[in-house]
Amino acid sequence: MLRPHVTTEDLYRVHPDLPWSQFATTTARGTAKYYSKGIDGVIGSDVTLPLAFTSATGAFEGGGSTDAWTVTDPTIILNIPERGFYAITEITDDDELTIDWLPSMTSIINVVQSKDYDYKTVTAGTALKYEVGGYADTLMQAYIDVCMELRKRKTYPSEISDNEPILNNCIIYRALSIIFNAQTQAIDDIAMYHARYYQKMYEKELQTAAPFYSGIDTVAPITWSRSS
Repeated sequence: MLRPHVTTEDLYRVHPDLPWSQFATTTARGTAKYYSKGIDGVIGSDVTLPLAFTSATGAFEGGGSTDAWTVTDPTIILNIPERGFYAITEITDDDELTIDWLPSMTSIINVVQSKDYDYKTVTAGTALKYEVGGYADTLMQAYIDVCMELRKRKTYPSEISDNEPILNNCIIYRALSIIFNAQTQAIDDIAMYHARYYQKMYEKELQTAAPFYSGIDTVAPITWSRSS
């Protein structure tokens, strides 16, 4: 199944002017949107959601200080590129979160993975890269959009390799289009320009992206020559 190996950092690599100032950090908190990242995420065993997600460097409570973000904020979700997107239902302690399925997307993703509608099993893993908050919610929506577009084109995400990289740019461009469209205040302002530009880039990339390493073998091979 195609996975979104994309994080908030990838958006900044494409568009460096996205402001970091809108995000709080684990060391300097405030009213800004929460953002944290790590490379040591752990899911202990193959279990059914809800489950515990841990990180020795997580500092999910701000290193033990009073928490300045709340799990009731729908924009703060967990993005694990190798596993997917999850709701955060509880800050268990400084290095542990309780995560659960997202009603807005889990059923959709299960369908494109050719799994049962209510499938909630998550594969165990260690040294998982992750991010909490940031633009994870927008990346989730962009991922859904790409998957749905693939379905329309009769390319099924469930048949594409987990590590297929060719469609990551589609997710990045679609996410940037969503971000700038939300920031638009006037028809001809700079945000609208960026929104239109990245939407065009998304559509162009989607037209030319072909999953060469997907494992799909339904296309007839090209025969260069035949022996007489």
